[in-house]
Amino acid sequence: MRDGTNGPASGLFPRGTATYGAWPSARRPDRSSDPDLDTGKWYHGTALPLYGLPTEWPGHRGTGSVSLTQTPAGEYRADRLTLIHKGEDGGSVAVSTHRAATSRRFIEIAVIADLAKMTAAPLARSGRTAAYRRNTADTKAQLRADPGWRDHRIIVDGEPATFRIISTGRCWAALGRRGDIFIQVTAAGFRPGQVTLVPITDLSPYLG
Repeated sequence: MRDGTNGPASGLFPRGTATYGAWPSARRPDRSSDPDLDTGKWYHGTALPLYGLPTEWPGHRGTGSVSLTQTPAGEYRADRLTLIHKGEDGGSVAVSTHRAATSRRFIEIAVIADLAKMTAAPLARSGRTAAYRRNTADTKAQLRADPGWRDHRIIVDGEPATFRIISTGRCWAALGRRGDIFIQVTAAGFRPGQVTLVPITDLSPYLG
Protein backbone atom coordinates (compact mmCIF):
# COMPACT_ATOMS: atom_id res chain seq x y z
CA MET A 1 0.00 0.00 0.00
CA ARG A 2 1.10 3.57 -0.35
CA ASP A 3 3.14 5.34 2.28
CA GLY A 4 2.37 8.92 1.27
CA THR A 5 4.93 8.97 -1.54
CA ASN A 6 4.32 8.41 -5.23
CA GLY A 7 5.31 4.74 -5.28
CA PRO A 8 3.08 1.81 -4.31
CA ALA A 9 4.52 -0.97 -2.23
CA SER A 10 5.27 -4.23 -3.97
CA GLY A 11 2.42 -6.69 -4.44
CA LEU A 12 -0.48 -4.34 -3.78
CA PHE A 13 -2.87 -2.59 -6.14
CA PRO A 14 -1.68 1.05 -6.53
CA ARG A 15 -4.21 3.68 -5.56
CA GLY A 16 -3.08 6.10 -8.22
CA THR A 17 -2.64 9.17 -6.01
CA ALA A 18 -0.68 9.98 -2.88
CA THR A 19 -3.87 11.38 -1.36
CA TYR A 20 -5.31 7.90 -0.79
CA GLY A 21 -8.12 8.20 -3.29
CA ALA A 22 -9.59 5.79 -5.82
CA TRP A 23 -7.80 5.26 -9.11
CA PRO A 24 -8.43 7.98 -11.70
CA SER A 25 -10.82 6.48 -14.24
CA ALA A 26 -8.29 6.94 -17.03
CA ARG A 27 -5.89 4.57 -15.28
CA ARG A 28 -8.35 2.07 -13.85
CA PRO A 29 -8.76 -1.23 -15.72
CA ASP A 30 -12.07 -1.80 -17.47
CA ARG A 31 -14.66 -2.52 -14.77
CA SER A 32 -16.36 -5.05 -17.01
CA SER A 33 -13.22 -7.19 -16.78
CA ASP A 34 -13.31 -7.24 -12.98
CA PRO A 35 -16.54 -6.42 -11.10
CA ASP A 36 -14.56 -5.75 -7.90
CA LEU A 37 -13.31 -2.52 -9.48
CA ASP A 38 -16.85 -1.12 -9.50
CA THR A 39 -16.20 0.78 -6.29
CA GLY A 40 -19.91 1.27 -5.58
CA LYS A 41 -20.23 -2.43 -4.77
CA TRP A 42 -18.15 -1.98 -1.62
CA TYR A 43 -20.88 0.11 -0.01
CA HIS A 44 -23.52 -2.52 -0.78
CA GLY A 45 -21.26 -5.15 0.75
CA THR A 46 -20.49 -3.06 3.88
CA ALA A 47 -16.78 -3.80 3.51
CA LEU A 48 -15.98 -1.52 6.47
CA PRO A 49 -17.99 -0.19 9.43
CA LEU A 50 -19.50 3.13 8.38
CA TYR A 51 -20.29 6.25 10.41
CA GLY A 52 -22.29 9.34 9.56
CA LEU A 53 -24.57 12.01 10.96
CA PRO A 54 -27.71 11.00 12.88
CA THR A 55 -30.79 10.03 10.87
CA GLU A 56 -32.66 13.17 11.94
CA TRP A 57 -30.08 15.41 10.25
CA PRO A 58 -32.04 16.93 7.31
CA GLY A 59 -29.37 17.45 4.64
CA HIS A 60 -28.38 15.54 1.51
CA ARG A 61 -26.38 12.30 1.84
CA GLY A 62 -24.16 10.51 -0.62
CA THR A 63 -21.00 8.46 -1.02
CA GLY A 64 -17.46 9.71 -1.55
CA SER A 65 -14.00 8.33 -2.19
CA VAL A 66 -13.10 4.66 -2.10
CA SER A 67 -9.62 3.19 -1.75
CA LEU A 68 -8.91 -0.39 -2.76
CA THR A 69 -5.86 -2.61 -2.51
CA GLN A 70 -5.18 -5.97 -4.09
CA THR A 71 -3.37 -8.59 -2.07
CA PRO A 72 -0.69 -10.86 -3.54
CA ALA A 73 -3.40 -13.55 -3.65
CA GLY A 74 -5.33 -11.38 -6.11
CA GLU A 75 -8.21 -10.47 -3.79
CA TYR A 76 -9.38 -6.88 -3.45
CA ARG A 77 -10.27 -5.18 -0.19
CA ALA A 78 -11.58 -1.74 0.71
CA ASP A 79 -9.16 0.27 2.83
CA ARG A 80 -11.29 3.42 2.90
CA LEU A 81 -14.96 4.28 2.40
CA THR A 82 -16.49 7.75 2.72
CA LEU A 83 -20.01 9.03 3.41
CA ILE A 84 -20.85 12.62 2.44
CA HIS A 85 -23.32 14.98 4.13
CA LYS A 86 -24.22 18.33 2.52
CA GLY A 87 -26.35 20.99 4.13
CA GLU A 88 -28.60 23.46 2.34
CA ASP A 89 -26.38 26.29 3.56
CA GLY A 90 -23.36 24.89 1.71
CA GLY A 91 -21.75 23.20 4.69
CA SER A 92 -20.47 19.66 4.33
CA VAL A 93 -19.20 16.79 6.47
CA ALA A 94 -17.31 13.84 4.99
CA VAL A 95 -16.86 10.83 7.27
CA SER A 96 -14.31 8.21 6.18
CA THR A 97 -13.39 4.91 7.76
CA HIS A 98 -9.88 3.51 7.20
CA ARG A 99 -8.44 0.12 8.01
CA ALA A 100 -6.12 0.43 10.99
CA ALA A 101 -3.62 -1.83 9.19
CA THR A 102 -2.62 1.27 7.23
CA SER A 103 -0.06 3.34 9.14
CA ARG A 104 -1.40 6.27 11.14
CA ARG A 105 1.19 8.57 9.56
CA PHE A 106 -0.04 7.64 6.09
CA ILE A 107 -3.64 8.32 7.09
CA GLU A 108 -2.65 11.68 8.61
CA ILE A 109 -1.10 12.66 5.26
CA ALA A 110 -4.38 11.66 3.58
CA VAL A 111 -6.35 13.77 6.10
CA ILE A 112 -4.17 16.81 5.36
CA ALA A 113 -4.69 16.35 1.63
CA ASP A 114 -8.47 16.07 2.04
CA LEU A 115 -8.56 19.17 4.24
CA ALA A 116 -6.54 21.15 1.69
CA LYS A 117 -8.92 20.12 -1.10
CA MET A 118 -11.98 21.07 0.94
CA THR A 119 -10.47 24.45 1.77
CA ALA A 120 -9.89 25.18 -1.93
CA ALA A 121 -13.19 23.69 -3.12
CA PRO A 122 -14.90 27.07 -3.76
CA LEU A 123 -12.22 27.80 -6.37
CA ALA A 124 -12.95 24.52 -8.13
CA ARG A 125 -16.70 25.17 -8.10
CA SER A 126 -16.13 28.58 -9.71
CA GLY A 127 -14.08 27.01 -12.50
CA ARG A 128 -10.75 28.43 -11.34
CA THR A 129 -8.91 25.15 -11.76
CA ALA A 130 -5.37 26.51 -11.75
CA ALA A 131 -6.04 28.55 -8.60
CA TYR A 132 -7.63 25.49 -6.96
CA ARG A 133 -4.53 23.41 -7.63
CA ARG A 134 -2.17 26.12 -6.35
CA ASN A 135 -4.23 26.71 -3.23
CA THR A 136 -4.48 22.97 -2.52
CA ALA A 137 -0.72 22.49 -2.94
CA ASP A 138 0.12 25.50 -0.76
CA THR A 139 -2.25 24.45 2.01
CA LYS A 140 -0.91 20.88 2.00
CA ALA A 141 2.65 22.16 2.27
CA GLN A 142 1.78 24.49 5.16
CA LEU A 143 -0.12 21.82 7.09
CA ARG A 144 2.55 19.19 6.59
CA ALA A 145 5.19 21.60 7.87
CA ASP A 146 3.16 22.58 10.94
CA PRO A 147 -0.15 20.70 11.21
CA GLY A 148 -0.95 21.84 14.74
CA TRP A 149 -2.84 18.70 15.74
CA ARG A 150 -4.73 19.04 19.03
CA ASP A 151 -7.06 16.79 20.99
CA HIS A 152 -10.81 17.13 20.64
CA ARG A 153 -13.81 15.08 21.77
CA ILE A 154 -16.47 13.96 19.30
CA ILE A 155 -19.52 11.95 20.30
CA VAL A 156 -19.46 8.57 18.54
CA ASP A 157 -22.37 6.20 19.08
CA GLY A 158 -23.41 8.10 22.20
CA GLU A 159 -19.98 8.17 23.84
CA PRO A 160 -17.27 10.89 23.76
CA ALA A 161 -14.23 9.74 21.80
CA THR A 162 -10.83 11.40 21.53
CA PHE A 163 -9.88 12.68 18.10
CA ARG A 164 -6.90 14.70 16.89
CA ILE A 165 -8.06 17.78 15.03
CA ILE A 166 -6.50 20.36 12.67
CA SER A 167 -8.09 23.37 11.02
CA THR A 168 -7.50 25.99 8.36
CA GLY A 169 -9.91 28.82 7.61
CA ARG A 170 -13.51 27.62 7.98
CA CYS A 171 -12.53 24.00 7.41
CA TRP A 172 -11.28 21.36 9.83
CA ALA A 173 -10.46 17.67 9.92
CA ALA A 174 -10.31 15.18 12.76
CA LEU A 175 -8.90 11.68 13.10
CA GLY A 176 -9.76 9.15 15.77
CA ARG A 177 -9.69 5.42 16.30
CA ARG A 178 -12.52 3.09 17.25
CA GLY A 179 -11.83 -0.60 17.49
CA ASP A 180 -9.90 -1.74 14.46
CA ILE A 181 -10.62 1.27 12.24
CA PHE A 182 -9.69 4.94 12.03
CA ILE A 183 -12.51 7.45 11.65
CA GLN A 184 -11.82 10.66 9.73
CA VAL A 185 -14.10 13.71 9.69
CA THR A 186 -13.49 16.52 7.19
CA ALA A 187 -15.88 19.45 7.44
CA ALA A 188 -16.65 22.95 6.18
CA GLY A 189 -19.35 25.22 7.55
CA PHE A 190 -19.83 23.09 10.67
CA ARG A 191 -18.27 23.70 14.07
CA PRO A 192 -16.62 20.61 15.57
CA GLY A 193 -19.14 20.67 18.42
CA GLN A 194 -21.99 20.33 15.92
CA VAL A 195 -20.83 16.93 14.68
CA THR A 196 -22.11 13.75 16.31
CA LEU A 197 -21.43 10.39 14.65
CA VAL A 198 -23.55 7.25 14.64
CA PRO A 199 -23.05 3.85 13.00
CA ILE A 200 -24.71 3.69 9.58
CA THR A 201 -26.34 0.37 8.76
CA ASP A 202 -29.12 1.61 6.42
CA LEU A 203 -27.29 2.98 3.38
CA SER A 204 -30.40 3.70 1.32
CA PRO A 205 -30.29 7.49 2.02
CA TYR A 206 -26.69 7.52 0.74
CA LEU A 207 -27.17 5.25 -2.26
CA GLY A 208 -30.64 6.33 -3.35
